[in-house]
Amino acid sequence: MSYDISLYRIETKQKEEVSDDENFFENEDNLAAFSEQQFHGLKERLLSYGYEFLEENEYGLSFSHQDEDRGTALLTEEALFFRASWSKNSIFEVGMTASELTSMIGLDFEIESWWNENWIPIFQNGGGDSICYDLKGIFTGQKGQLLEFWHADNDRNVIAPSLDTFFEKIIDFSETKQKEEFDEYFEIGEIDNYPKKFILK
Repeated sequence: MSYDISLYRIETKQKEEVSDDENFFENEDNLAAFSEQQFHGLKERLLSYGYEFLEENEYGLSFSHQDEDRGTALLTEEALFFRASWSKNSIFEVGMTASELTSMIGLDFEIESWWNENWIPIFQNGGGDSICYDLKGIFTGQKGQLLEFWHADNDRNVIAPSLDTFFEKIIDFSETKQKEEFDEYFEIGEIDNYPKKFILK
């Protein structure tokens, strides 16, 4: 099992938010291309982080890293893709790298704290919404907390104090439910004093 992160230009995100196309990201015509400066800057930053250039192929520039937790990277004309193994260390390392690179591709929002570079998406629903690992503890000061990011809504609910607590609830759920009760959507049990609700204005 792998964990993937994709970075696009803000123009791509804006188009996706108003699109009804379920396969939006599979159509290259929907993706805004990086400027030459952005593309070169992303490439140089990857190299400075210890990623090694492997090859240029029909998809783009391929990179690997000696540290397996850093995963692999693919830089195309329209996106930067990271792939890491499904482990806490790998998710953290790749997420840190991705968050540091968002500032290079104009990831800006009109409402303060609509998005924060310290949020690492760890679960996504495919529609632009995520559960994020919060490196700095925005809103509460609790580093490592999990919060919900809804791309079209202004609530940012903190749902768990840590990744460990969240996984414990998932394990509890799996151990107390029958196989036929699992589907694409399920709710874990409540965590004491959570969620903590925050509304952006």
